[in-house]
Amino acid sequence: MYKKASKEEKYVMMYTKLINKLINIEKEAKKIQSKDTRIKKSLLSLCQETFKEFWYSPEYKKDDDESFEKYTAYKKKIMGNMILIAHIYLTVKIFKLTTLNHIVKGFYKIMDETKSINVWSNCYEGLCSLFTIIGSKTDPDFGEKDAKGEKNEDFNKTFRDMINEFKTVKDEVVETRAKIIIKNFLEHWQSHYP
Repeated sequence: MYKKASKEEKYVMMYTKLINKLINIEKEAKKIQSKDTRIKKSLLSLCQETFKEFWYSPEYKKDDDESFEKYTAYKKKIMGNMILIAHIYLTVKIFKLTTLNHIVKGFYKIMDETKSINVWSNCYEGLCSLFTIIGSKTDPDFGEKDAKGEKNEDFNKTFRDMINEFKTVKDEVVETRAKIIIKNFLEHWQSHYP
């Protein structure tokens, strides 16, 4: 279901509601807490696998249609995964700000270890996709508090650093599409997530 949902952005909300219902059914049947369900554990494992895929961006050559198709399919899958993760955070509520903090730091680790413009662009687009959806719930300055009513100072610092990074991204390190997505996200952020 996770793989299908990540490929079908139109149905992400439906899939996340279904996942939430399945977790609740498992909880009731086994009389356990949400954190102990097999579905939640599988979901977290699949999310971790998603980030491993960011390392392996297929090479994109402008004059090669086949490499363009592979790269486009890769980007669609990665962005679909980020949108799914955002909706899982909002609907299923199995992630905390600490988890989101690890996600953001994971993107920066990937970017530090790879100097590929494609990978950097994908990481920036992934972060923008994620926080366009969940920013209003997680932004330390404009957003609501974490699901448990707590603010996570480590996450707050990481989030503010990410915003500052977006504001200073150099043209030569990202593709044009990523620059536009970053610009759109910053406008969305500055207007307090309308």
